[in-house]
Amino acid sequence: MVTAADHVPGPGQGRWTYRDYIADPWSRTIEVFVLEADSYRSLGVFEGKATLPSRVVPGFSARVEQFFA
Repeated sequence: MVTAADHVPGPGQGRWTYRDYIADPWSRTIEVFVLEADSYRSLGVFEGKATLPSRVVPGFSARVEQFFA
């Protein structure tokens, strides 16, 4: 698992949510997870020209295919 460096404020007072990614070079996909209420929830599996979601940098966009170029 590749852990993302971005930490975003989560719901509640002063709580932080950590996002993690699983990058699969064979299928060229990235699955994005977010930590909510002490458990991880998948935001989805993304591939190709799909844009990865970001809660940290508004307007940031990176296509999955850019990570496997």
